[in-house]
Amino acid sequence: ERGWLDMSLLAEMEASELRRALSTLVDDYEAWIGEQRARVGTEIVGYDDPANMALDRCQTIMLRLRAGMDVLLADPNALTAFRLANRAMALQRVHSIFALKRRRNEGASIEDLDVRRNRSWRPFQLAFLLLSIPSLTDPRHVDRTSPAEAFADLLWFPTGGGKTEAYLG
Repeated sequence: ERGWLDMSLLAEMEASELRRALSTLVDDYEAWIGEQRARVGTEIVGYDDPANMALDRCQTIMLRLRAGMDVLLADPNALTAFRLANRAMALQRVHSIFALKRRRNEGASIEDLDVRRNRSWRPFQLAFLLLSIPSLTDPRHVDRTSPAEAFADLLWFPTGGGKTEAYLG
């Protein structure tokens, strides 16, 4: 089970433990990119150029994830904000589920609902947070000051995919 995605745990982790947890996400993504590159020209034939272009963009994202993780762990204000965001999101998720169950007249208590699966990030949500941290912490970051080179990260999923939580985080 992916306990490192638990918002409550992320809110309390020491910096070294948080680095290990977040590295899991980034390292897994980097490994996936390598696996996909190995498929180009063997399993995926005839699309080498577009496949490599897409994987180059993935590599850029992976480097941005690492940069977000580095900023988070180097900037005490960013770390405090990250911890508070995780704590707030964990409370919000559990209380939203509780409120829904009450509206439906389903018996449940906050304590029954305060479990890992109800207060965990999906990997893409946590990645979105990491991608946002550098430009949120630095008003001079290229994503804020140089529109031609800036990134605008867009999340698209059907209803219920987790976009709101990612944006609120």
